[in-house]
Amino acid sequence: PSSELIGSKSPINIPISSWNVPQSEMITDEGLAIDDDFIELITFIMCDGCIVSQEGKSPRIEFYKSPTRYGCDRFEELCEKFELEYSLTEDKSDKFEGSYCNKYRLKVCEMTDILIELLGGDKHKCPTFMEFLSPRQAYIVLDTWVKLDGHFDGVHWKMQADNKEI
Repeated sequence: PSSELIGSKSPINIPISSWNVPQSEMITDEGLAIDDDFIELITFIMCDGCIVSQEGKSPRIEFYKSPTRYGCDRFEELCEKFELEYSLTEDKSDKFEGSYCNKYRLKVCEMTDILIELLGGDKHKCPTFMEFLSPRQAYIVLDTWVKLDGHFDGVHWKMQADNKEI
Protein backbone atom coordinates (compact mmCIF):
# COMPACT_ATOMS: atom_id res chain seq x y z
CA PRO A 1 0.00 0.00 0.00
CA SER A 2 1.01 3.60 -0.54
CA SER A 3 1.31 4.17 3.21
CA GLU A 4 4.27 1.76 3.29
CA LEU A 5 5.97 3.55 0.39
CA ILE A 6 5.60 7.03 1.86
CA GLY A 7 8.61 7.75 4.03
CA SER A 8 10.44 4.64 2.82
CA LYS A 9 14.23 4.80 3.13
CA SER A 10 14.77 2.97 -0.17
CA PRO A 11 14.29 4.68 -3.55
CA ILE A 12 10.68 4.74 -4.73
CA ASN A 13 9.19 5.55 -8.08
CA ILE A 14 6.12 7.45 -6.98
CA PRO A 15 5.93 10.97 -5.63
CA ILE A 16 6.01 11.58 -1.90
CA SER A 17 3.40 13.79 -0.31
CA SER A 18 3.63 17.48 0.58
CA TRP A 19 5.12 18.96 -2.58
CA ASN A 20 3.86 21.11 -5.38
CA VAL A 21 7.36 21.76 -6.65
CA PRO A 22 9.42 18.56 -6.62
CA GLN A 23 11.97 18.13 -3.89
CA SER A 24 15.52 18.28 -5.24
CA GLU A 25 16.16 14.56 -4.70
CA MET A 26 13.20 13.81 -6.95
CA ILE A 27 14.82 15.58 -9.94
CA THR A 28 17.36 13.48 -11.82
CA ASP A 29 19.14 13.66 -15.17
CA GLU A 30 16.33 11.43 -16.50
CA GLY A 31 13.59 13.80 -15.30
CA LEU A 32 11.44 13.18 -12.26
CA ALA A 33 11.78 10.01 -10.20
CA ILE A 34 8.16 9.07 -10.92
CA ASP A 35 6.94 5.76 -12.30
CA ASP A 36 5.91 6.06 -15.97
CA ASP A 37 2.53 4.54 -15.16
CA PHE A 38 2.00 7.22 -12.51
CA ILE A 39 2.63 9.91 -15.13
CA GLU A 40 0.04 8.15 -17.30
CA LEU A 41 -2.46 8.07 -14.42
CA ILE A 42 -2.02 11.80 -13.77
CA THR A 43 -2.56 12.44 -17.49
CA PHE A 44 -5.77 10.39 -17.43
CA ILE A 45 -7.08 12.63 -14.65
CA MET A 46 -5.96 15.85 -16.35
CA CYS A 47 -7.61 14.79 -19.60
CA ASP A 48 -10.89 13.12 -18.60
CA GLY A 49 -11.11 13.50 -14.85
CA CYS A 50 -12.31 16.09 -12.41
CA ILE A 51 -11.59 17.05 -8.83
CA VAL A 52 -14.85 17.38 -6.91
CA SER A 53 -14.87 19.52 -3.79
CA GLN A 54 -17.77 19.75 -1.36
CA GLU A 55 -17.82 21.76 1.83
CA GLY A 56 -16.95 19.63 4.83
CA LYS A 57 -15.67 16.71 2.74
CA SER A 58 -12.29 15.73 1.36
CA PRO A 59 -11.90 16.45 -2.36
CA ARG A 60 -12.31 13.39 -4.55
CA ILE A 61 -11.38 12.41 -8.08
CA GLU A 62 -13.88 11.30 -10.70
CA PHE A 63 -13.03 10.02 -14.18
CA TYR A 64 -15.43 9.82 -17.11
CA LYS A 65 -14.87 7.75 -20.25
CA SER A 66 -17.06 6.29 -22.97
CA PRO A 67 -16.80 2.50 -22.97
CA THR A 68 -16.47 2.62 -26.76
CA ARG A 69 -13.25 4.69 -26.67
CA TYR A 70 -9.74 3.94 -25.44
CA GLY A 71 -9.15 4.33 -21.74
CA CYS A 72 -11.50 2.36 -19.49
CA ASP A 73 -9.48 -0.84 -19.33
CA ARG A 74 -6.18 1.02 -18.97
CA PHE A 75 -7.58 3.28 -16.23
CA GLU A 76 -8.71 0.20 -14.31
CA GLU A 77 -5.23 -1.35 -14.71
CA LEU A 78 -3.60 1.82 -13.39
CA CYS A 79 -6.00 1.94 -10.44
CA GLU A 80 -5.16 -1.67 -9.63
CA LYS A 81 -1.42 -1.03 -9.84
CA PHE A 82 -1.61 1.93 -7.45
CA GLU A 83 -4.21 0.23 -5.21
CA LEU A 84 -6.88 2.84 -5.89
CA GLU A 85 -10.37 1.64 -5.10
CA TYR A 86 -13.24 3.04 -7.15
CA SER A 87 -16.94 2.72 -7.79
CA LEU A 88 -18.12 2.41 -11.38
CA THR A 89 -21.50 3.61 -12.61
CA GLU A 90 -23.03 4.44 -15.97
CA ASP A 91 -23.75 8.15 -16.41
CA LYS A 92 -26.68 8.43 -18.81
CA SER A 93 -27.20 12.20 -18.48
CA ASP A 94 -28.25 14.30 -21.47
CA LYS A 95 -24.72 15.63 -21.93
CA PHE A 96 -23.78 12.35 -23.64
CA GLU A 97 -26.44 12.66 -26.38
CA GLY A 98 -28.28 9.36 -26.03
CA SER A 99 -25.17 7.39 -25.13
CA TYR A 100 -23.61 6.83 -21.76
CA CYS A 101 -20.28 7.25 -20.11
CA ASN A 102 -18.51 5.20 -17.46
CA LYS A 103 -18.11 7.24 -14.29
CA TYR A 104 -15.31 6.15 -11.97
CA ARG A 105 -15.31 7.66 -8.49
CA LEU A 106 -12.02 7.06 -6.68
CA LYS A 107 -12.22 6.30 -3.00
CA VAL A 108 -10.54 9.06 -1.00
CA CYS A 109 -7.20 7.79 0.32
CA GLU A 110 -3.60 8.85 0.74
CA MET A 111 -2.85 8.25 -2.95
CA THR A 112 -5.79 10.38 -4.16
CA ASP A 113 -4.57 13.14 -1.81
CA ILE A 114 -1.15 12.89 -3.50
CA LEU A 115 -2.72 13.05 -6.97
CA ILE A 116 -4.80 16.11 -6.04
CA GLU A 117 -1.77 17.81 -4.52
CA LEU A 118 0.34 17.11 -7.63
CA LEU A 119 -2.40 18.62 -9.77
CA GLY A 120 -2.43 21.66 -7.49
CA GLY A 121 -6.07 20.99 -6.63
CA ASP A 122 -7.10 22.18 -10.10
CA LYS A 123 -6.81 19.95 -13.16
CA HIS A 124 -7.27 22.94 -15.48
CA LYS A 125 -3.84 24.39 -14.74
CA CYS A 126 -0.56 22.95 -15.90
CA PRO A 127 0.91 21.31 -12.78
CA THR A 128 4.26 22.71 -11.66
CA PHE A 129 5.92 19.28 -11.57
CA MET A 130 5.48 18.95 -15.36
CA GLU A 131 8.21 21.53 -15.89
CA PHE A 132 10.68 18.96 -14.57
CA LEU A 133 9.72 16.05 -16.84
CA SER A 134 12.34 14.69 -19.20
CA PRO A 135 11.54 14.62 -22.94
CA ARG A 136 10.78 10.89 -22.61
CA GLN A 137 8.37 11.57 -19.73
CA ALA A 138 6.77 14.47 -21.61
CA TYR A 139 6.22 12.09 -24.53
CA ILE A 140 4.27 9.79 -22.17
CA VAL A 141 1.98 12.72 -21.33
CA LEU A 142 1.46 13.61 -25.00
CA ASP A 143 1.00 10.02 -26.15
CA THR A 144 -1.52 9.30 -23.38
CA TRP A 145 -3.41 12.53 -24.02
CA VAL A 146 -3.67 11.83 -27.73
CA LYS A 147 -4.97 8.30 -27.07
CA LEU A 148 -7.62 9.67 -24.70
CA ASP A 149 -8.65 12.89 -26.41
CA GLY A 150 -7.03 13.34 -29.79
CA HIS A 151 -5.16 11.56 -32.54
CA PHE A 152 -1.81 11.41 -34.29
CA ASP A 153 -2.01 11.53 -38.09
CA GLY A 154 1.58 10.39 -38.58
CA VAL A 155 2.87 13.96 -38.73
CA HIS A 156 0.87 16.11 -36.31
CA TRP A 157 -0.43 15.59 -32.79
CA LYS A 158 -4.06 16.72 -32.51
CA MET A 159 -5.21 17.19 -28.92
CA GLN A 160 -8.31 18.59 -27.28
CA ALA A 161 -7.80 20.41 -23.98
CA ASP A 162 -10.15 22.59 -21.96
CA ASN A 163 -7.38 25.00 -21.01
CA LYS A 164 -4.86 26.83 -23.24
CA GLU A 165 -2.21 26.64 -20.48
CA ILE A 166 -2.24 22.86 -20.76
